[in-house]
Amino acid sequence: MMKPTNPMAQLEQWKANHRQNKINWFVSEMNERKIEPVKNAAALKIEDTPKTQQETQGATKGKHKGKLPLNPLALKLAQFNRQFDLIKQSNQLCVEKYPDCFHHKLKLSAECADLIERLNNGRALLKALSTGVTLTQEQTALLKSFNQAHSYLVFKLGEVVDDVKANQITLIEQTKINDGKGGNDE
Repeated sequence: MMKPTNPMAQLEQWKANHRQNKINWFVSEMNERKIEPVKNAAALKIEDTPKTQQETQGATKGKHKGKLPLNPLALKLAQFNRQFDLIKQSNQLCVEKYPDCFHHKLKLSAECADLIERLNNGRALLKALSTGVTLTQEQTALLKSFNQAHSYLVFKLGEVVDDVKANQITLIEQTKINDGKGGNDE
């Protein structure tokens, strides 16, 4: 392959090679970690298949067995679900490859806990303000939609907090094991 002499052409060729290297790296990382695409594909399939409300609820109850809340957003927000899965994978990767940088994950956990508290406080305030007030049908629908979004976010953010805690315990145990090995070798 001949190298172009034009600097712009060289840049374009470098970008193409760099892009392909990134793709190859990503594919090898995904293969190495054995990501489970079937879980996400199943959620997308359920969303794309027209079903009655009862069929959808029955399928959700049977498949997830309490893992996901009974919330329509758990099926509709496939990209957000994927992002939360990536956060969990990132947490695990951090423990395995970059344990000295785990303090960033602790900060993430604290931020998620703060968001959960703020969302819960907002929901409680909204509930207090709407007590004794007759809501229109449209307002009731908006409140139901808000409650679904609130429940979804609190559940997903709570999963991140729990995941960071579990990974922190793993990291502490690994540190204890490594410290014990280091003390016996000397």
